[in-house]
Amino acid sequence: MEVVVSNKMEHPVRDGVFNYLEMKTSGALLVTGDWGCGKTYFFKNSLFEEIKKDNSFIPVMVSLFGLKELRELPERVLYAYLDKMGKKITRFGKLTKMAKNFIEAIPFVKDYVDIGKLLGSGDGLYRIIPKNVLICFDDIERAIETIDFNEMLGVVNELVENKGYKVIVIANESFITKENGGKHLVFKEKVIEKTLVYIPNVVSLFKEIASSYENPDFVDFMSDIDIIQSINPAEELLADFPSLRKCLSNIRTIKFAIGHFYPVFLFYNTNANLHKDDLIVRKKLKNCWIFILAVSIEYKLNNLSFEDNRGLDTYQNIANIDLDFGDEKEVVFSGLEESEEDKQEKSKKDKQYANLFFKKFFIRISEEPIFHKALYDFVTAGIEVDYMALEENMNQKINIKKGTINPAQELLNLFMNGYWKFRNSEINEKLNALLEYVKDAQLDSYVSYMNATVYLSAFKDLLYITDAALIHEIKSGINKFTDKAKVDYFVRTHIEMAGSQLSADRKWVYDYIMELIDSKMQIESEKEEEIIEEKFHKDLEGFVKDFLPTGLDSNPKYFNVPLLKNFNQEKVETKMQHLEPNDVMCLRTFIEGRYVKMPSGEIKEEVVFLRAIKDGLDKIDSTEKSMTNIIVKTLLNPMLDKALRIVESL
Repeated sequence: MEVVVSNKMEHPVRDGVFNYLEMKTSGALLVTGDWGCGKTYFFKNSLFEEIKKDNSFIPVMVSLFGLKELRELPERVLYAYLDKMGKKITRFGKLTKMAKNFIEAIPFVKDYVDIGKLLGSGDGLYRIIPKNVLICFDDIERAIETIDFNEMLGVVNELVENKGYKVIVIANESFITKENGGKHLVFKEKVIEKTLVYIPNVVSLFKEIASSYENPDFVDFMSDIDIIQSINPAEELLADFPSLRKCLSNIRTIKFAIGHFYPVFLFYNTNANLHKDDLIVRKKLKNCWIFILAVSIEYKLNNLSFEDNRGLDTYQNIANIDLDFGDEKEVVFSGLEESEEDKQEKSKKDKQYANLFFKKFFIRISEEPIFHKALYDFVTAGIEVDYMALEENMNQKINIKKGTINPAQELLNLFMNGYWKFRNSEINEKLNALLEYVKDAQLDSYVSYMNATVYLSAFKDLLYITDAALIHEIKSGINKFTDKAKVDYFVRTHIEMAGSQLSADRKWVYDYIMELIDSKMQIESEKEEEIIEEKFHKDLEGFVKDFLPTGLDSNPKYFNVPLLKNFNQEKVETKMQHLEPNDVMCLRTFIEGRYVKMPSGEIKEEVVFLRAIKDGLDKIDSTEKSMTNIIVKTLLNPMLDKALRIVESL
């Protein structure tokens, strides 16, 4: 058997199919290709139209999806033929009556066909299907659990050799062989005369799918060279990611991604002027597209789910000079999380997965790696996009303030997403500009200063500066930034996570930043404690609000910060003896949220505060009949006792 692989990109199998139709053949034609690569789409939307124009054959597509027995096949072929000819059938149950009426409507057929015999034998239905009908069998993979493929090939052989039809089988040959237990397909050599491998022109199909939305602005955007680069399997940089190249050839997945991106495009196109010169809007849209494409691919591979984003939301893009693009490996974790070791192992694998995810989808094409929760939920669960949250996250991550992009941050991003793309003639200028931005404290975060340090120290020879001088300049800039920066527990935790990824020779910048943060937090903490304690005594309801989450996905403002350990215990006890009913309920809400629902080791020190509350409540005259006493006894005290047990056990 001859195997022909077409290298044509526009219509890979067209010539092979027309040659098959023109020649005298004794076998069927097999068209194979990767799952979802667009084989069926190509036949239905392109090749069939050309075949019909030729007027020699009537092409029909016969899906085997749901086929239980081979004897159902003649009905399916006849159904497809009559449907093609414009005779609609609402369901297979009407086929017998329809076939009888069809035959009686053609007088000469009755002279040659025994109608009773015909309706009693499904195979006889082929007698009323002209020999110029090209039968294309599709979705064979979906029937392989109930139909033996070798038996299917036997039916194909009967149609070709004995009944004289031209037959094309569209299938993923490797999948069929695998599902057949790897066994040799007995009749294949005899039945299949030639095999064509369908290689999709992904770029062409991508543009065609985008054009189907009939939106000129959308077509213009999706035709942008950067967008095409993101989906083109022929891109040279994909050599390091062979599995991604295969995924980008899956037209179903590409179509899925486009379908989810289009409403996002409409939002920005409706609420902003989308033109070539509107760089910020196009920058946002490009990042959204890359993210949706990436999540769509990984979601279809079952690597991601709505319930588990595998650490994508905690990923941090930390500068690394020694980028390795040649380690694409599937990072999997199996088994239930039953122990702490399991959780740690999963956390480790998730970190590896997130790094690989952003490396191959974003950094590979010099795109800013951003996790968009609103888009993630939309793709993986169909949850309506919160565009305000999307926009806020986008502006923060790409450093847009007052409608403009911070040039210092933009330059750092160029280093982060492809420092090797700078020319020799411009790298000195870029490095000096980056150093000036650092010295003037123009970057937006401590992590940015750590990242900038990586490049400045790695390429310091191009700056013609000594190590000591460079360190002095960087520390000077960090000092200026600290003077104006807001620091808290969350900023500190963020720095800790990022600092763990720095190499040993650059740990000094992490240590210096942490020293400044701790010093500033200590000073601010003392001021904050005074303000919070005063609010506790004068505005208990406002005090409680400060300790509640500000949104569904946020932590409380003072989460893990033991601000209350130094409260004056006598004043706390006195406060407890002068509570109004609303104060009691506020206090109960506070205790439940901070110590029962979200306890942490760091707030164990606040046990003295809780004991002061209990001591104060115990001094209330319990014989007094009041609403406060009732609520304290029935609602507050049980919650307080529960909180004390939890905190004391930490």
